[in-house]
Amino acid sequence: MSTLDNLDGDNARALADLRDPSSESHAILVELVTASCLLELSKLAGRRPDLASFTSGALEIISQFTPIDRATLHIEVADLPPTRQSVGATDDVDHADLVAAAVDGRGQVGDYVCSPLRVDREPAGYLAVAGVPGPLQQTGLVGHIAELLADAVGHMVEAERVRRLLAQGRALEIVSGIDDTYGEPLLTSFVEALASLPNATGARLEMANARFGGPLRVEWGDVTLGEERTRRELAVDRHARVTVELGWSVATPDPEERRLDEILSAFCAATGRVEQNLRLLEEVELDELTGVGNRRRGLRALSATRSWAERRGSHLSVLLMDLDHFKQVNDSLGHGEGDEVMTAFARAMAASLREYDTLVRWGGDEFLVVCPDTDLAGATALAERLRAETPTACAPVLPTGWEQTVSVGLAVYPFDGVTPTALVKAADDRLYAAKRARTDQAAPRRSGADAPALTT
Repeated sequence: MSTLDNLDGDNARALADLRDPSSESHAILVELVTASCLLELSKLAGRRPDLASFTSGALEIISQFTPIDRATLHIEVADLPPTRQSVGATDDVDHADLVAAAVDGRGQVGDYVCSPLRVDREPAGYLAVAGVPGPLQQTGLVGHIAELLADAVGHMVEAERVRRLLAQGRALEIVSGIDDTYGEPLLTSFVEALASLPNATGARLEMANARFGGPLRVEWGDVTLGEERTRRELAVDRHARVTVELGWSVATPDPEERRLDEILSAFCAATGRVEQNLRLLEEVELDELTGVGNRRRGLRALSATRSWAERRGSHLSVLLMDLDHFKQVNDSLGHGEGDEVMTAFARAMAASLREYDTLVRWGGDEFLVVCPDTDLAGATALAERLRAETPTACAPVLPTGWEQTVSVGLAVYPFDGVTPTALVKAADDRLYAAKRARTDQAAPRRSGADAPALTT
């Protein structure tokens, strides 16, 4: 057993002793727990984080260094949005009761010990803790912690106000730096700046764009904390949509709305220019016949989506589709008719996919679909839907009596492979297993072995 494991065990035993009325070492343990907790909180305050980060960090320290069941820390200072964080299940107490207890100094709400925070003798929130062992209650630990927190908040207030006043400039500065390499890190900084606008409690941005490898969602702060929420749905271009939400601590005044709209207008203009330039560059990745992506785009999408799935611990599915007996179409009806069939098929399949899925012509009459955030069940359902839609999609360009079907093989990251090459190989193996068994079907992966074809 490592030294770190021994220390963790010693700490757990010490905290357990505080709950044991028969323990003979209460005095030493109380002194140790109190000193350790206050020291770590002082270190946190010394780093001068923003108030939201300070709130969550303080609660993490309190829950780590004291044997409590649950706690809530609420900080509310004039001219600044409130911030509130909890640990443990705190649904058993009403926030309004805790506020009232903090204001009138009652000190107890149910089994919560409630201590007010005051800055310059004015109410600045509260710390409410439940499950505090008797020895710690007797020393007034919650009150000591609240005093330290209030003192730290008092030193942070002016810096927080200045930071919020500068947030608009910071957001516009970030927007000015958007180029064709922009991604999650830049968008996270942008959302953080939005969440720091005056009176904002939090911000959330969602962006659907195939080049990210999947849908992107970034949050900062808490958009639900406050009196009002603003939601904007924006079209960067026809390939990328953005949804932005902000929470406000007060009914949003017109200047704040105008400030937000100015920032979002600049954001859409900047990202729109980048996306337009990228579209021009991507024209070399289009299949001239069908209008969908070519193999080069497929390889890029596979790489980006696999990285996206790896970062999030998510699934990624790959579908490889092959038009059944397509040689007969070319031989009997001519290559011109065959081209029309492939084009009709590709257009119908593209219309059935999500905006961040990628469809490419992989080669000949084979097509590849890259599906982020899609597990085996979702991929199987999609494969069956595309298979079922194929005859209808191709019928208008075929003579009466002809029916075009498709076979599908699929693979799922990370079960069938962790590289793009391995995933495509697994999907290819299952595609041809399906075609050997019977065309017009989908063959998925199943645990432990290749699955038999799914027939309908």
